Amino acid sequence: MCNKRPNYYVYPMQHQPQRAYIEIDAEGCISSDWARGIGSGVPCDVWNKERLWFYIQPELSESEIDNLIEEIKEKYLPRLLEITEIRWDGNNKRRMPISKEFYLEYHEIYCSIDQLCNETYSEDSEPCNDEECEYCNFEG
Repeated sequence: MCNKRPNYYVYPMQHQPQRAYIEIDAEGCISSDWARGIGSGVPCDVWNKERLWFYIQPELSESEIDNLIEEIKEKYLPRLLEITEIRWDGNNKRRMPISKEFYLEYHEIYCSIDQLCNETYSEDSEPCNDEECEYCNFEG
């Protein structure tokens, strides 16, 4: 079921809305939702990149989210699914490039999607810097 939409939601006694995100799940389904946990924690399968989360503004309209999802589907998703697989790394299931030759391409696709989603935050978001990228960890 790929039809969730993020909401602008603020828990009682909190001052900021929950984080909203676009998700690519293990099967390649793209959806959007808002994070249920308070704080910066994420579910284990998101931490391990079995499911990929890209944060967006909680205030985005349904049509803005649909446009982001369509752009991701058209530009990035087919190749992302072609060069990655979910596999056991000895400790966890992870989305990983099918071979080391695809690490850089996976990084570029991941950061391109992240940049696209970050552009919904501000027009002057910085492009990914390989050495400082918090999203790409290819150890395993």
